[in-house]
Amino acid sequence: MHPFAIDRNGFLYVDVASATNACQAQNRTPQSPGIDPCTELQTRGGIWRYDATMTNQAFSPAERFATGIRNAEGFAIEANGDVLVTQHGRDQLHSNWPDRYPAEQESHSTG
Repeated sequence: MHPFAIDRNGFLYVDVASATNACQAQNRTPQSPGIDPCTELQTRGGIWRYDATMTNQAFSPAERFATGIRNAEGFAIEANGDVLVTQHGRDQLHSNWPDRYPAEQESHSTG
């Protein structure tokens, strides 16, 4: 899934989601620290901007508009042109770091 938005100037903003929960060395593994710097951010975990009127554009770091966004779920363009996104943050805070995060801060799904 690659949520996107197009602004009135014809720029296409597209999410490229993170492949991991929090750039952990061993994804979703208790006590596994994050990789620093997070190499995933070279090609994922952010918003890329392209010209919505052009074809055959190549993906590259040069088009990165914003970084450090795990999974942008919703986009909005303000009247002044500002781009707003909501993001799905990291999961399993209590499961992976029970000594730092109480169970109440765990993400739960009711299915």
